[in-house]
Amino acid sequence: MRILPWFLAAPALDVHQWVLLACGHTARHTLQIDEVKRSPGFPAAER
Repeated sequence: MRILPWFLAAPALDVHQWVLLACGHTARHTLQIDEVKRSPGFPAAER
């Protein structure tokens, strides 16, 4: 199996498209973090 670097696998994007891609990627991870924090097994913050 060959592994292709992500920047070669992605189609050619202009700067604006790269910014949108990066923001969307970050937003997706933020939603994932929020989901984990809402899960029943996640420890509550000690105060």
